[in-house]
Amino acid sequence: MDMVYITDGSFEGLLTAIYEVYYSDDHVVEILGAPPDQQDFLLQYKSIATDESKAHRVYDAIKKKISYQSASLIMRCYLSEVEGYLTMILSYVQLGFKVGSKIIDMLTHDAVLPLNRAVRKVDMENHRMLGLCRFAQTEAGYYLCVITPDHYVLSLITPHFVSR
Repeated sequence: MDMVYITDGSFEGLLTAIYEVYYSDDHVVEILGAPPDQQDFLLQYKSIATDESKAHRVYDAIKKKISYQSASLIMRCYLSEVEGYLTMILSYVQLGFKVGSKIIDMLTHDAVLPLNRAVRKVDMENHRMLGLCRFAQTEAGYYLCVITPDHYVLSLITPHFVSR
């Protein structure tokens, strides 16, 4: 029967779920970051507890067996939070473990194209935020810039502004 893994929504939770996909006999069709509002009666749902050691093993395996560039793409796709992004990453990793670093050149493959589109959205917003953010000094002496990004780009843009 088809299985849906439910994680805590963290990157480590996703990597733990990927670990469980490889070391269990479950046929996983989707990974979710939270329990769905309504469950499909044709699917089984399994909650996956985050395990840091399993997550590190998977991330190290991605860097070693696929490439560092793919590890970066996976992280930036995770920051996008587009619909189905956890399952996109699972499909990408599964293909990457089969073909290795060749996956970078497989731009039109069904497992690669959606991930690259999500990454492109994050990269474009990252670039846009670097150019458009303007800080103003508050009365307390702090600098403040109010933004509402569509994706989680704060971790990507923070080093740029810290160095200034």
